[in-house]
Amino acid sequence: MKLEGTVRIHRTERWVLLLFTVLMLAFTYKVWLQPNRTFDAYFYSYLISDDVAAFKATPGVPPDFVAMPDQDYVVQEQFYTVKLLFVALSRIAANYVGVLKAPTTVSAIAYFWCGFVVWFWLRDLSVEATWRTLAALLIMYTPFVTDAAMMGTPDLLCTVLLLSATWLLTCTRHAYLASALLVLSVATRTDCLLLGGLLLLLAWWQKRLTTVATVIIGATMLMVYAGISMLGFPHAQLLDLVLENTGRSSYWDALPHNLLMPDVALLIPFILLSLIPLKLRYQVELIWVCAASVVLRYLLLPNLESRYLVPQAIIVSVVAVAAVLRTSSGQPSSHS
Repeated sequence: MKLEGTVRIHRTERWVLLLFTVLMLAFTYKVWLQPNRTFDAYFYSYLISDDVAAFKATPGVPPDFVAMPDQDYVVQEQFYTVKLLFVALSRIAANYVGVLKAPTTVSAIAYFWCGFVVWFWLRDLSVEATWRTLAALLIMYTPFVTDAAMMGTPDLLCTVLLLSATWLLTCTRHAYLASALLVLSVATRTDCLLLGGLLLLLAWWQKRLTTVATVIIGATMLMVYAGISMLGFPHAQLLDLVLENTGRSSYWDALPHNLLMPDVALLIPFILLSLIPLKLRYQVELIWVCAASVVLRYLLLPNLESRYLVPQAIIVSVVAVAAVLRTSSGQPSSHS
């Protein structure tokens, strides 16, 4: 594998990249034009409004949200305010598209850039331009990814940050830029600390980061996590919410039974994809990092809602594609 990612586009690739850009713009426009606004998306719109009254007076707010008591908004704020970077970007977007469309706009833009990260990552993994473009489009147009993008939640912003960091850590010498993205991912959604922390440890193990740098970056991620967590619900209260939403009486009741929830079925194709690089012994460390982060997250909060696992799904997809379609110049080793 190349140690340093190449930014320069060869002449023969430009038309392919142009076609990819046009199709990604079409996909992104569809995501933005046909949002699946969830409760969370409307609540982010409330957060970036002046106050509850201003939000309820916004044209297009559903009657259920207008009828909701003001105190209910205040009580639930802590769950959403901890997504600091997403809320901040949504505030900026609201100046141009309004408060209701702002969260979806941020999510759609993140979705668009995710596509380019996948394309360039596959390029650095020596996948030929035509196959690379086809694979990137298929990955980005799977319902698993597009459905999450349409929700207007922080999930795609987390994904583009973690995906970019993974690409930079494994294919380039821009480890410190990647580290900054890992810190930003924690500021977007605190559970990104799990996958981000494991990626940081992997970079240290592969000697892409020094021990001192790893400790400093890891400590920074932990401090960001601790500082932001103080603004939100304690873990015990989050666990109670998961149990309430899944209808379980206790953590030990939820642990086995929530593995049978419908969202788990959406993960099966990606579990099957992960077997390809494991069999071919290609980038197996990344596969185990993704698996470990999912297991750790489930042990902390027994809920495998698919939108929280989009980064892992795309990483597995990229590695599986490269394992099969890379040219002879690609390194087959598990340490590539």
